[in-house]
Amino acid sequence: LNEFTDYKTLFVKLSSGASRQCKICGKVVVNMKNHYLYHNPGRYKCPICLRAFSRPDHLKQHMKWKHARIPLWDFTRNPAQALDHMPHGLV
Repeated sequence: LNEFTDYKTLFVKLSSGASRQCKICGKVVVNMKNHYLYHNPGRYKCPICLRAFSRPDHLKQHMKWKHARIPLWDFTRNPAQALDHMPHGLV
């Protein structure tokens, strides 16, 4: 969220209640922060394949589906060492 001082300024509040409209693309959203991250991808990178994601929950889902056989705790403790001990062909 460094590109703008307040991501909330990129949205217009609609009279319908909790919904906001994005000034960039016009999409009506409820979760402004998640939508803002959509416009600023690449903030969260997979430590295994280096694929970039705009949201941390998408990275977590990617790790679960694409790298399920590799314990996630290995990367939170020491990412470099986890890569060294990974069996060939898992990524």
